[in-house]
Amino acid sequence: MITHSEIQGTPAWLALRRDYFTASEAAAVMGDSPYCTRTQLLQQKATGITPEIDARTQARFDAGHAAEAAFRPIAERIVGVDFYPVTGSIEIDGLKLLASFDGISADDSVLFEHKLFSQRLADMCMNMGDVTDPAYYWQLEHQLLVSQAERVEFFTSDGTDSKFAQTTYTAKQDRRDALIAAWKQFAVDLAEYVPAEYVAPAPSGRAPETLPALHIELSGIVTASNLQVYKDTALAVFAGINRELTTDQHFSDADIEDRIKAAKQHALSQTESIDLLFRTMDEISEEARTVRLDLDKLVKHRKEAVRTEIVDEGRRLLMAHVEALNVCFGKPYLPGVAADFAGAIKGKKSLDSMRDAASRTLANAKIDANRRAETIFQNLNFLESKARDCMSIFADKSQLLLHEHELFALKVDARIADHKAKEEKRIEAERERIRAEEVKKINDAAAAEVKRLADEYTAHVAREAAALAAVPVSQPKPEEVAQVAPAVVSIPPDKPSRSFGGSLVCSSEPSATVLAFLASRHWPTKASYDTARAILIEYEKFCAQQLKVAA
Repeated sequence: MITHSEIQGTPAWLALRRDYFTASEAAAVMGDSPYCTRTQLLQQKATGITPEIDARTQARFDAGHAAEAAFRPIAERIVGVDFYPVTGSIEIDGLKLLASFDGISADDSVLFEHKLFSQRLADMCMNMGDVTDPAYYWQLEHQLLVSQAERVEFFTSDGTDSKFAQTTYTAKQDRRDALIAAWKQFAVDLAEYVPAEYVAPAPSGRAPETLPALHIELSGIVTASNLQVYKDTALAVFAGINRELTTDQHFSDADIEDRIKAAKQHALSQTESIDLLFRTMDEISEEARTVRLDLDKLVKHRKEAVRTEIVDEGRRLLMAHVEALNVCFGKPYLPGVAADFAGAIKGKKSLDSMRDAASRTLANAKIDANRRAETIFQNLNFLESKARDCMSIFADKSQLLLHEHELFALKVDARIADHKAKEEKRIEAERERIRAEEVKKINDAAAAEVKRLADEYTAHVAREAAALAAVPVSQPKPEEVAQVAPAVVSIPPDKPSRSFGGSLVCSSEPSATVLAFLASRHWPTKASYDTARAILIEYEKFCAQQLKVAA
């Protein structure tokens, strides 16, 4: 906080306040001040013209200041700290905020705020234990925002310790956020403010200002009267009455009929019947009644038209604000913002009060739209950082972006985690499919190779068998048979002998026939040779087993 040397109440202090948004204006910008509307504050800030302080108001101010000064030592004794009147300022998000403190502690942690004694305020302090009236707590919230103090000690007194009440106020985060948002929107409206062009009211022909005084004297006969002149003037005035109603002043109606009746009664008090006089007066009165009824209808219809214009203007400006925010997004992520302009002006009697209520509703709706837009921006940035590679899973992005950021982040994280789990499962399934295809290809190739080798080997064995059949076979010696007996399976004499190369081989080592076959081929690598060798050994085992079963 920056501390200013200007003494409170001096012209220099008043000049300083004009360049800031002040604590005493906080209730007005929030639409909760009983003394100044938001529209009036906007006009005052834009033009620098403030209302004149009348003697009664000044006397109330003086009494409040005197009670504050007298009670400060008492407050210091109650709270246990010394308070110093200070004016301080701070800048937040481009907003220049100012607060004039009735008192602040030396370490800036405790504030002192005093109000002239009011039983209503005393009841609030004693019964509620907090400052619950928005006409007051917005000022305190603003002061805490500027000073960054921990609390405000709020007193209402007459300046003595015999008549006072006290409560402690601490900052509320939701109120602080709302106040900052309201000041931001006020700053935008202030920058765009255009004073309404003053239009002088057209002559309305109202009787009290334009008709001559009706004068009648009677003594049996009419001795003196300006009735004919009055009639001619009145009828001309009626014809010139303004029917284009645009201001509160135009909605007021002249009470001409009552004036005619009063003059008629005065005449009757002087004579019982003067036909010409009364017929003339009745004619004027009837014309006045006709005009009055006509004006009543115009007033009613025009007021309804003005209400409609105010509501439509509010809706149009709000729609334009939302569209401008969507332009920043590049897409219409922000939907329409609800604002009850019709409800806001309901029950308002004057045009000024209707326009102020609509303006306040518009400002609040813009603040809400800005808050939603900030949330959408935050959500978009989060989504871009988290889901850049999987945006396709957020087809409902427009709806998701409207969630508050905490909920949005949870939904995004959960959806990304689910997507990653599904993607990993899909990738694993794809890997398994590829592995299975590769294994099948290897198995198919191996089977084809086995078949090829088996076919070649079978053909080779057949050729050897045919060659051996053509050559006489010498009987082996008994000792030779004994040497190879472990590797030969005996064939029962009643079964025909089936063998490869003259014997049924079941050894784990290759037979001579297999070795001869392997030697007859060219093998590009040792691995291919070892593979073929293993295949043929297994094939011989298989064939031997089949022959054994058949035998």
